[in-house]
Amino acid sequence: LHTAYRRQRQMCIRDSLGNVNVLKAAALAAGTQVAAMEVSSHALDQQRVAGCSFAAAVFTNLSQDHLDYHASMEAYFEAKALLFAPDKALGGAVVNVDDPWGAQLAQRIERQSPNCRLWRCSLNKGPAELRLTDLRFGPSGIDGTLITPAGSGAVSYTHLRAHETVLDL
Repeated sequence: LHTAYRRQRQMCIRDSLGNVNVLKAAALAAGTQVAAMEVSSHALDQQRVAGCSFAAAVFTNLSQDHLDYHASMEAYFEAKALLFAPDKALGGAVVNVDDPWGAQLAQRIERQSPNCRLWRCSLNKGPAELRLTDLRFGPSGIDGTLITPAGSGAVSYTHLRAHETVLDL
């Protein structure tokens, strides 16, 4: 499968980047000022978002989901890390440091991109700018407290019931 993905990559790059740019142009023409986009490790590895600039990026976690494409967890991590590379000149990054790969990424951002505003997030007690505490899991969702450098407040996430999904938000 790895070889098949690599061969397919050459056919997808131009069309995918063109589609992204067409969508961006249409959104701008319609008056859109802010947009969010999920960028897969495949898209990063295949340079399907080359030329796109991002004001900020978020890293939630790294699991074994895409090892059918990436040769190893290290290769998967390096593909994801491309979104946070110094040449992207990100203004901000939010990184889940409870994930070991996220902790590694946060350290890399601190070393290589000093102008990038790093917001570490955590459910644990380690150092983080964003922290979710007092989590309560109920039939209608998850409630808790979000603690930030600007203060804290109550948060509710309806339709979510699993501990693992909290930091994906």
